[in-house]
Amino acid sequence: MLAVMILYCDVSKFRTIDQADYPPRQRTLIIPTSKPLAMPSDMQQILFATEGIKYIREVILMFREVPNATTALLDMLLHCCYCNDTFTLSVMMMIHGQVSSAPTNELKHILILLLELLMMEDPLQGKRLKLAVEGNNNNGLLEIIRKCTSMDSRRSYQCIKFLVHLSNKCSMAKEYLMTISVRWQWAVNWLKKKMSEHYWTPQNVSNESSTGRSFQRTMSAQDTLAEATALLDELNTRDDDGEHIENDEEEEYVEGDSNTKMEVNGSSEGSEVNGNEDSSESSKTLVQDDVGDLDDIDT
Repeated sequence: MLAVMILYCDVSKFRTIDQADYPPRQRTLIIPTSKPLAMPSDMQQILFATEGIKYIREVILMFREVPNATTALLDMLLHCCYCNDTFTLSVMMMIHGQVSSAPTNELKHILILLLELLMMEDPLQGKRLKLAVEGNNNNGLLEIIRKCTSMDSRRSYQCIKFLVHLSNKCSMAKEYLMTISVRWQWAVNWLKKKMSEHYWTPQNVSNESSTGRSFQRTMSAQDTLAEATALLDELNTRDDDGEHIENDEEEEYVEGDSNTKMEVNGSSEGSEVNGNEDSSESSKTLVQDDVGDLDDIDT
């Protein structure tokens, strides 16, 4: 109920960054009124004061414990995170804690929340992406994947699958992941190795809903590996195309420079030839004049 009330309230005065040219976020659960309601002071204390972190923690836990009742909570969190750096950081840190420690069969709706948060377009989107993947002090999803590969491989797999799914849904995320591909290519290689080490599991076994901690070879995992590999291949193709373009430009430059030199040399040689011809003609004229002078003297 509180989440729905918050959605009707104006939170723009709590924003920490200007909206700039980004479109306003549309609340999905309610029909916005012509003028948002002013937020009561006690509600402000619950959300944006020092004690607000407690409310955020309870909301995030609801995504694990009562996932079917989180539609309003999701809409409310996005509503408050929009252009709000402080609130965003609190939510992201709580999500990170859950992804790191919650049972893997309870991560699905936590990751849905994270996906929606990272896809939200505002001036903070790039910062949220970096915070989710790399974290503060290198404690993001990549670090979770690395730490869990041995003892909690199912958690590592879910994080890899999330990153692949995110890149398919969000172009900014895809570009960002491609710029740091050297930092997660090892994770794709790890998944490829895990797939080769395991036999196919029954169709009713899932790495998302089962309570075990060990990775299972499933069709979904095979699809995730294929998509991750395709993403890396696309990056390699871009790099190769870029190198070809640079090489072609260098060859054109060298060829053009050589032609210029040939033209210059040709002009110089022509000038020298013409110069020699002119000198010969001048010499002949001088000789004839000298002969004429000698004739005059004899006469």
